[in-house]
Amino acid sequence: MSVGDLAEITNHAFRSVSGDLAILRKANLVQSRNHLSNRLYSINSVNFPKELSNMLFQKNLE
Repeated sequence: MSVGDLAEITNHAFRSVSGDLAILRKANLVQSRNHLSNRLYSINSVNFPKELSNMLFQKNLE
């Protein structure tokens, strides 16, 4: 997902989401790749704590 997509879905400011993703990327919890003029982010499943993943996705299902 792009920063814009995440900002829209979470109803948070683009700048805030961008900063949060930068921190998560430095912690190696998300990975990014460039696609055309966008940077796309995804969860780094190898390093992302399973407990946190379960909590985040369970919250979104409710």
